Amino acid sequence: MASLSPVVDVLLREFENTPAEAIVTAEGFDDVTDWEWSASPSFPDGVEVTPEGEQLRLAWDLVPDLFPLDLIRYRLDGEIHTVGAWADVPAEAEQITELRADTENKREYTFTVTANGFVEEGGQPVPVSATETYTVQILQQYDTNRDILQEEVDARR
Repeated sequence: MASLSPVVDVLLREFENTPAEAIVTAEGFDDVTDWEWSASPSFPDGVEVTPEGEQLRLAWDLVPDLFPLDLIRYRLDGEIHTVGAWADVPAEAEQITELRADTENKREYTFTVTANGFVEEGGQPVPVSATETYTVQILQQYDTNRDILQEEVDARR
């Protein structure tokens, strides 16, 4: 009987700044002819899905701005200014007064995978397919913004 493994709900669960990969394997096939897959919502740039024979490889590389900052407020010449990224905070800023991170602690994707191929029955190839639906979870790594905030504050002391 053709199937896919692993048989799990969550295929991949990792922090945003950690490259990770997961493998889906077609089992019980005599020949895998092709793979189909979809992700909802669509995977961001930096994520690759690659068929390799009886395996489908999901590689999650570093994805910048997956969890963008909501805002950064800083003081310059006695006035408070608001920007959305660290790159927009001028070196002359006197003080960081507020940092507001994205309130979502994870991004979740539904990843549906189908392997198509053949099994031999009575000396004849018989078409078969197997489908699994997985969840891919990427968790926000708050340490990154904490570290940048510390550097920014230290630079202004």
